[in-house]
Amino acid sequence: NLKKKIADYWDTGKKLLLDPNRFLESLILYDRDNIPDSIIKKIEPYIINPNFLPERVMHVSRACTSICMWVRAMYDYHSVNQRVRPKRIALAEAQRQLDETLDVLSEAQARLYDVEQKIVLLEQNYGEALQKQKDLILQAEDCERKLRRAEKLVSGLGGERDRWSVTITS
Repeated sequence: NLKKKIADYWDTGKKLLLDPNRFLESLILYDRDNIPDSIIKKIEPYIINPNFLPERVMHVSRACTSICMWVRAMYDYHSVNQRVRPKRIALAEAQRQLDETLDVLSEAQARLYDVEQKIVLLEQNYGEALQKQKDLILQAEDCERKLRRAEKLVSGLGGERDRWSVTITS
């Protein structure tokens, strides 16, 4: 029956509640992520007790109602945390692998950028070389035309040479 007080814990409880702010702070700062299984086993009989429900405890003590709610919440949190903890560990591992992969990707993208810059430079140089080749071909064709005209001129002047020689000697 919840209306009876257990003498063992009453003195301890009074000492604990001498400083309500400190007690409240201990509840707020309680390490709920690392509740030992031994503690869970100790409170389990209370959790399964049908009289340890906030609605029932409220009829005995409003202050205890809040503590009852807190204990049940920590018990439920522990149960959920036991299922979630492996998933959090897996998530952390997946995040670590993702970070490594993103680092590799970043390095690959940097190398790709460098290669793309080299390709742009090579294309520019190739374009300049093609233009220079075209210019040289045009110059060579122009020189060949001039050379043919010069040969025609020289051969045409070949007959004039004899005439000039005669003119000079006379």
